[in-house]
Amino acid sequence: MIAKSDRIKRFLAQRSTLVSMVFLAGCVIVSLAAPLLFEHDAFAMQGEPFIWPGTDMKHPLGTDMFGRDILTGLVYGARISLAIGLFSALISTCIGVVIGSSAAVPLAMPKRLPASPR
Repeated sequence: MIAKSDRIKRFLAQRSTLVSMVFLAGCVIVSLAAPLLFEHDAFAMQGEPFIWPGTDMKHPLGTDMFGRDILTGLVYGARISLAIGLFSALISTCIGVVIGSSAAVPLAMPKRLPASPR
């Protein structure tokens, strides 16, 4: 059997694992720090409508037809998506624990089954 430290070393030795973990951690940190990074609400009109990406440094991804910053909406949307994913994982874990524990506990079986009526 492989020791726990060896499994962790083998897991972290894969480049794709490290890249994925860093990307996911970055998404979580940016989405949790969204109120600190962006001073406006995601639904607030912040600029002129239809600013193209890269033309205005205040809106790096541009604005939509209502003048809302697309980057702000993207980050606030990531917060909602992460919360829904965490909540659904929690619910499915609870359901799995209940089903698994009910399967592990044997029901009381009678010593002798009653005869079926004919």
